[in-house]
Amino acid sequence: REVKSDLVMLSLSSSGQCGPDSHFAGYAPLFGAWGGLGWMSGYTDGPPVEMRHVMDHSAGYHAVVALMAALHQRRRTGEGQYIDLAARDVASAMIGDALLMASLGEDPVRPGNDDPRMAPHGVYPTANTDRWLTIAVRNDREWRALVGIIGTPGAADDPRFASAGARRRNRQSLNRLITEWLGNRGAESTAKRLQNVGVCAHASWNMQEIADDPHLRQRGALTAVEDPAIEKRFAVGPPARFSKTRDVGIRRGTPGLGQDEDYVYGELLGLSSEQREDLESREIIF
Repeated sequence: REVKSDLVMLSLSSSGQCGPDSHFAGYAPLFGAWGGLGWMSGYTDGPPVEMRHVMDHSAGYHAVVALMAALHQRRRTGEGQYIDLAARDVASAMIGDALLMASLGEDPVRPGNDDPRMAPHGVYPTANTDRWLTIAVRNDREWRALVGIIGTPGAADDPRFASAGARRRNRQSLNRLITEWLGNRGAESTAKRLQNVGVCAHASWNMQEIADDPHLRQRGALTAVEDPAIEKRFAVGPPARFSKTRDVGIRRGTPGLGQDEDYVYGELLGLSSEQREDLESREIIF
């Protein structure tokens, strides 16, 4: 700060820079377990589910948003600031509703595929081996449309399923009805029938189906990458589409070690060769 008073700096750690646990090390599985996210993930009758990959990404996303907020504040006031972000806090922030329930004396349980308001809401097996169908019914109109496809006599007027609240309370019986119906039906064909009548449904795709999806390819969500060192392959592109910024996305393979140093230090940062040598000699850059 003595050199640059408007400096913005962020520390992202396991448990933060203050508090009794600030010295604890941690990795992604611990963040979810420590922050309560693991306890709230999984089926009601099963154990907590380890949350690993999502925590690294979620903590990084929060760090970027916090930095942008601090930079916006600096633009308005000219003042820099220090940001202390803990991955454990990020996990706890993602279960705010469960923490609120616990503070009111309730006992939150792992929801599995259940939804607090919608029923049916889940992933159901079909006639095909390891082919699953996701169904989510939001209201009575969609429920009646689903019953029309199922063709079960009296289901629309069954008092157990007559309202969203009743369906939610009797969701186990409802899930058994749907599972039995899907026992001799295919996932893709059934999904199309349900979509045609306005019911949210889709087969749970595997990775090959996603890679072959023409919709994702046309949007650039999957991008063909070519590089002299590798064969042509598809990579995951950025999910956002900008109307004014066109040059966004993956355009080449992974750069080699130090491949872009001249561009970054020279063109972007404007450092001379003497400045770079000085910084390298002091091990500020490598």
